[in-house]
Amino acid sequence: MCLSPVAPALVTLVGRHGPAPGNTPVDGVWSRSWRATGCRSPPFLILTALASGPRHGYGLVAEVERISQGEVRLRVGTLYGALDRLAAEGLVEVASEEVVDSRLRRNYALTEQGAHRLEEEARRARRQAETALRRLKSFGTGTLPGTAT
Repeated sequence: MCLSPVAPALVTLVGRHGPAPGNTPVDGVWSRSWRATGCRSPPFLILTALASGPRHGYGLVAEVERISQGEVRLRVGTLYGALDRLAAEGLVEVASEEVVDSRLRRNYALTEQGAHRLEEEARRARRQAETALRRLKSFGTGTLPGTAT
């Protein structure tokens, strides 16, 4: 399990020019089926974003979009719900708080426990990807056009 999989309806996945043909809305949100869960899940991406240092909410939204190459755009409600769950599990913590434009801004940081969990999940994802690639070779596909192994 990759950090409590999140239902596809909680995260918007889009291509560079909007939803790809054939995608269907799920509860009003465009998703790319199974790619919306697993290691593209909001918790995994949030922990990955925090691995480079503390960030506030909108900074996390932007960083998750950047590291997912524009495929994941977290909704604010999804972000803060995930942050609350990650904090309850001891994986993230509030690093600081400041008032900006009369609003409280919290900066979140990865905890040591969160760093260990992220490393475990990243290694697990790598093992699964390597297994998939090995099996594809035995299936006879070798490499996909435009890729190298």
